[in-house]
Amino acid sequence: MTQGDAAEARRRTALHGCTAPAPAWLPLVPPSDRWRAVDAAALLSRLGPALDWAGVTRIGEVTHLDRIGLPVFQAVRPMSRSLAVHQGKGRCEADARISAAMEAIEGACAESVQADGPLCRYDALAEDARLPRFLDYGEVRPSQSGWADAPVRWHAAERFPEGGRVFVPFDTVSVDFTFEGDSPFARSSLGLGAGASLEDATVAALLERIERDAQAYWLKSGMAGQARARVDLLTIEAPWFRALAEHLARLGIAVAVYVVEGAGRLPVVMCRLDDPGYAPSFLGAACRPDPDDALFRAFAEAAQSRLTIISGARDDIAPEEPTEAGHRALGAPTGTSTDWRRVRDAYSERPSLDTLCARLAQDGVRDMVRCDLSPPRSDVHVVRLWMPDMLGSEQCL
Repeated sequence: MTQGDAAEARRRTALHGCTAPAPAWLPLVPPSDRWRAVDAAALLSRLGPALDWAGVTRIGEVTHLDRIGLPVFQAVRPMSRSLAVHQGKGRCEADARISAAMEAIEGACAESVQADGPLCRYDALAEDARLPRFLDYGEVRPSQSGWADAPVRWHAAERFPEGGRVFVPFDTVSVDFTFEGDSPFARSSLGLGAGASLEDATVAALLERIERDAQAYWLKSGMAGQARARVDLLTIEAPWFRALAEHLARLGIAVAVYVVEGAGRLPVVMCRLDDPGYAPSFLGAACRPDPDDALFRAFAEAAQSRLTIISGARDDIAPEEPTEAGHRALGAPTGTSTDWRRVRDAYSERPSLDTLCARLAQDGVRDMVRCDLSPPRSDVHVVRLWMPDMLGSEQCL
């Protein structure tokens, strides 16, 4: 070991408590999310005030609790009113740190928002200030069948991209789970997005909505439908994936990849990891304009989910989750599979946000709604996005 290598080892030990080298596949992964206006390292250097405002007390690494080697970090917010531990992943330490930090900031923004609309029934709102149907806002819980006769607290948002104000139920904006009362809506963080600009945050939220919608349809298609979307791994020519597949094989971890087309004609990729020595299997999904980027993000989501269970640090892990069989039956091979090279050729175009919105309108997704939840005096923007024409498939998740 040279003097420089020894210094680097000491630095890693001081920062992370270990000297494990990065796996050979990791340096081969190209930069992710290249549509963003600011890269992760540059944005991370400006996040101090926003992290203080969000109540983040620590960002720590959990990468080496697993054998895969994907960088995964956690941002901790002890005074959170939803999740206190937010995870982030990426191809390098900066990407993973910024991912965890942005998740924490998103949560803080959605917790602290205050309702600014009226308290009234849906039909008391002006017709041009509401969506066509109450159900367009989200899934109404079965126990709340009498919602139409009860007043709802509303919050102002904007129609996107054409503009104009519309009211949305405050319970679909806020993720403050400490309030008293029983909401008629099934509440979640779906549709939150963050970025260095309002456009970046909107694209992040939009891609997540498209991903969840396509994944829901794929899950509903049954084993035969799922299997038809399975990718022949031998046709994935990306050097990083070939090296990753070899790495996983040495670890005894099986990997499967599936791809479907989402709204706006974007690729949505699912990746499943199965480890015979570990009970659950893990499914990750991602929607990105670049199929190879979506592939990496889907794998990273699955690997992060695996680390969530291994670390046990997330406060939303159900007691039975570490022993569940997970998705082992999903998409068994049928003798036919998708050629990844054709997928890459089919999605070679990288649409702008305007082009994507036009495509969504052509697909019947016309009445999108956006709420700006950005923290005060910060370089971070946070939005909540609704896509009512997709809610039917989200309800099956």
